[in-house]
Amino acid sequence: MLHDEWHLAEILARLDDAGVRDVFVVAGDGEEPVGGFSDSLQLLTAIERLHRSGSGRTLESMGVSGYPEGHPLVAADELDRPLLAKQPLSSYVVTQMCFDPGAVLGWIAHAGSVALGDRVAWLNEGAGSQMASTSSSNASVAGAGRSVGGDLVVAASDVLDEGMAGGKDPC
Repeated sequence: MLHDEWHLAEILARLDDAGVRDVFVVAGDGEEPVGGFSDSLQLLTAIERLHRSGSGRTLESMGVSGYPEGHPLVAADELDRPLLAKQPLSSYVVTQMCFDPGAVLGWIAHAGSVALGDRVAWLNEGAGSQMASTSSSNASVAGAGRSVGGDLVVAASDVLDEGMAGGKDPC
């Protein structure tokens, strides 16, 4: 939890000391903000302001979250606006846990149509059966959508590996 901008500056200084180059910025889903920032856009804006004054000098990129299967607390038609507002301040988007390649590919196409295009990063880090054993128990906490549940052995990595065989991009 970040208390205020002073606390953020202190954390950025520690990140500089550690040589951290990338941060992933999320807001959390509490009904009321617990710290001094009500959403991730406010936090990104503060990081950028402090970065211009010399804090966070080692940061090269900042990621934000995306939701191919929607968000349990945000209406579908309200998800694009904040993501577009974060675009100038962020480097990439990481999606919620999703085992439906169709949902992800559809979301990527939608993101491109609303001018997010190259900001959407496709991360396929072990999204297969080795993850399935622990994923279902953590799914609702992690913001997973409908595709997590039931038969988790729809190994997204297998589907994507087939699409990427020989250098093909599944997107």
